[in-house]
Amino acid sequence: NYDAARLIFPTGAPYCPSVFRTGIHMAVQKLPEKMLGEWIWSSSENDKDNLFRFFRREVRVEGIGVSAELWICAHSSYHLLINGRQIGYGPPPQSRERSYAECYDISFYLETGLNAIAVIVHATGLPQYSRHVKRPGLWCQVNMDNQPFVWTDAKWLSDDGDCFMENMPRRSFGNGFTENLDFNSYPHGWTM
Repeated sequence: NYDAARLIFPTGAPYCPSVFRTGIHMAVQKLPEKMLGEWIWSSSENDKDNLFRFFRREVRVEGIGVSAELWICAHSSYHLLINGRQIGYGPPPQSRERSYAECYDISFYLETGLNAIAVIVHATGLPQYSRHVKRPGLWCQVNMDNQPFVWTDAKWLSDDGDCFMENMPRRSFGNGFTENLDFNSYPHGWTM
């Protein structure tokens, strides 16, 4: 049921200052030296409001290294899971001109063998209090022992979010839409 993700933006990672604040405790985090990855989305749905898209990438890990970190950004928001376990939700508020990446230490969540990185991206298509309207997309990069290991590209699988009902009312001017989820058409097993 999945199809290949499409590269829709000019190449390159989202803008990030050389040092920025991220995480629960707003710690200063230095960006990786090599920033890879492409912005991905389904190019056929860019003009709709309230879009959901499922992304998935399986990666084989031969041995767990000293560190594994995942950098991620999405327009408008994301829900990140690894091997079916919730990792995070974001991104932080962004300006009109810039997008900010968040970093998660995923060392604990990876297992030797096959691992699934799954992301639900929600693109509202409308302005919100802390989110500006931007073209829908997902950018992600995993570093193992400070070296790029996997990143968003055409190898990621993608599924439309048809399980989320369309034409839902907006909660308020500054907030997103209400959600109505049809579990009969939910892509079960996509996070594992």
